[in-house]
Amino acid sequence: MVQLSSFLSAFIGITAAGVSFYFLSKYEFETNWTYEQKYSSSVLDLNGDSNIWKLKIEEARASTPDDSELRSAAKVGTQETLAALKKVCDKIYKTDARHRQYLNDFKRYCTKHNEDVVYGRNLTVIREGAPEERNNLIDSKIEAIKKQRRSLDEGLTFIKYSQDNIEDSRSILKSWCTRAASSPYEGSSSTKFLNFLDYCVKERVITI
Repeated sequence: MVQLSSFLSAFIGITAAGVSFYFLSKYEFETNWTYEQKYSSSVLDLNGDSNIWKLKIEEARASTPDDSELRSAAKVGTQETLAALKKVCDKIYKTDARHRQYLNDFKRYCTKHNEDVVYGRNLTVIREGAPEERNNLIDSKIEAIKKQRRSLDEGLTFIKYSQDNIEDSRSILKSWCTRAASSPYEGSSSTKFLNFLDYCVKERVITI
């Protein structure tokens, strides 16, 4: 009888866990996340982040936004462009993230990227097209990667264990840093952001 009770208890426990998992999965699947909820770390503060908003205005003027209102506003004065940009971004933030027609504008003009939260773009010293005189700095970053014991992004892991010549490693690091710079900011503790600070930036000075 004891064995039966033990078996029954175990069965009930497993069943309960399964039911909980089912409802949790069902809830997660059916939850309609807004852009603001899904990408909370990279969303810009409508009442702050003034320096980053200025960068986004420049980007909007140098490219072609999908949103017609933003396209028109990008051709006028700075204040008009800023007001229109914030209005468009606020609309996107509150939109169901499954509406992917807003994704391009969201990524380009309404989010902070890893590079955006670094104080001054001139501090980002490693990227594709970086002057050759920076090779000593790049080489020091490569050496640091090879000694790294903490988490590394997949692209940098290749450098860590690579036996290729230094030119290949330089090229790989420049390419990774270029992509990481324009990647959405995922929080101060994300592996990609920490790796970006360590291996793509001259000084670890951030504005957040």
